[in-house]
Amino acid sequence: SELAELEGGLTRWIQDAAEDHRLTVDDPAFAAEQFAALLKAFTFWPQVVAAQPPVDSDQQQGIIDNAVKMFLARYRVR
Repeated sequence: SELAELEGGLTRWIQDAAEDHRLTVDDPAFAAEQFAALLKAFTFWPQVVAAQPPVDSDQQQGIIDNAVKMFLARYRVR
């Protein structure tokens, strides 16, 4: 599926960043799933499970920005 391809690409990107010593990641597939889950928690599941309306572009950007900050707080090389 298209989503699986995107998540596979994210896993490869994280693995490449770890090999380049930009991220500290033992399990790139797990880290990719964590990141995807951060996004899905606000942009997918509420719409599917609770029939909430889609988030607007400003909300999307805030969700993305916060997910990136959380991801980097955990995996950024110190």
